[in-house]
Order: sequence, then C-alpha cells, then structure tokens
Amino acid sequence: MQKLLVISCVLIHSLVIGQETVSNQLWGNAIFGFPRSEKLYLELDVEPKRQISGADQWGNIDVIPLVEYYPNSWIDLTAETTAGYTNQSSDINTIEVTPRLGIRAHLFTNVWQYFKSSERLPLSRLILATLLRIESRNFWYSNHMGSEHELRLRFRLESKIAINQKKLAYDDTFYIFTDAEYYMPVSNDISERFASKFRFRFGPGYRLKYTNRFELLLIYDFGRDTLDDELDKDALAIDFRFKFYF
Repeated sequence: MQKLLVISCVLIHSLVIGQETVSNQLWGNAIFGFPRSEKLYLELDVEPKRQISGADQWGNIDVIPLVEYYPNSWIDLTAETTAGYTNQSSDINTIEVTPRLGIRAHLFTNVWQYFKSSERLPLSRLILATLLRIESRNFWYSNHMGSEHELRLRFRLESKIAINQKKLAYDDTFYIFTDAEYYMPVSNDISERFASKFRFRFGPGYRLKYTNRFELLLIYDFGRDTLDDELDKDALAIDFRFKFYF
C-alpha cells in the first residue's frame, strides 16, 4: 500500500505544477461490479468530476450502468449508457444521455480464463486488448441552445500488468494500468464542454481481494473546446477509482 501512496503523491504533484494553459481536473469513480455468471457481468459507475483551474470552473457527475457479455474467452461485448449533469458555467447547465455499444478483443495474452465467484480473470501477468465503441451523444442545455446530438467512434488500446504477482487473478496484487484512446466524431453537431480527440491514462492499481480494488490514474487529454478549434489545448486530471465487487 505504501507504493500506491508514493505514486499518488507523484501524480498529485504533477497536477499541481501543471502549465497555466492546462485544465487541471479532479475525478473520482465508485464502481460497483456484479458478476452474474460466466457469460454476464453488470456494473454501475458513479463518476464526479471537477475542474480546479482553467477558464470555466465546471463540475460534473455521471452515472454509467454497463453490461458485458462474453461469447467466448477472447471477445467481450459491451453496452453502457452515460447519464450526466454538468454545471458548465454560471448560466449554463447540461444534461447528457449517451448510450454506447462496443466490442473488446483480447490480444497476445493467454485467453484461457477461470471464474471465481463468477469473476472472469486471465491466467496471466499481462492483459492487452483493443476496445472499439460507437456512441450516440445527446445534450440538453439550460439556455437557448436547446439540444444537440452526435455520433462518435472511440478506439482504445488498453493494458494491465501485474507487478508483485505472477497473475492478475491473485489477491494482494499491485499492477500498472495504461490505455490510449482516439475519438472520432462522425458529425459536427455538438458544442463541446471538454472535447477530447486523444486521451492517455496511466497509473497504479491494487487488488486487495476479490471484493476491493483501488486505482489512481493520471489522465492527459489532447483536447479542444469545439470541433472547429485546433487540437492545441490540454487537460490533466487525477482520477481516484474505487471498485467493489459483489
């Protein structure tokens, strides 16, 4: 646990000394997982966010229910919906409803897996996977802007590697989590709150036991305010993630 605290201090320090042009943000995730069988997994993610420096001091909370179905050992089918509320500025509030569908393919790993209390885990030290999602973004604004709608594709390369154990399936396991995601809008109909075209996430995690996991992620966005702007504004966030499995 001391290792996780040390890395936490380093990430927080990097947030505090960030450039003035960077939007510094604090995120949190309380994730509740419900493995139902060897084929089905349910999840509820509650995610507050707050911008602590930048032009607009916005605050946001998202609730994200997720369903995953496993037709075989190397493909995951995902369906989720983001329902969010954003206090975007002093005179604009935003409601978002964004359903998305995805498919994850596990790459270059031992895809032979086992189940513990219906939990799906790899018999390996390393996870490497790709995740392709399509989402329908729907926003409603409190001012005269009314509503806006857009389709967007997202492609992510994600990985996780165990540090102190031979397998990620073991309890008392420290691991490193990292992924990179590219966003591709299909249309130009959304006035962005905090648009992101490329996102990189990195940080440590700790699996205490089956029911409890903790992660601390550094999130770096190559972003822009609207789809017409150049990709020349950055965002830096610290994300505290707590996972509870039942």
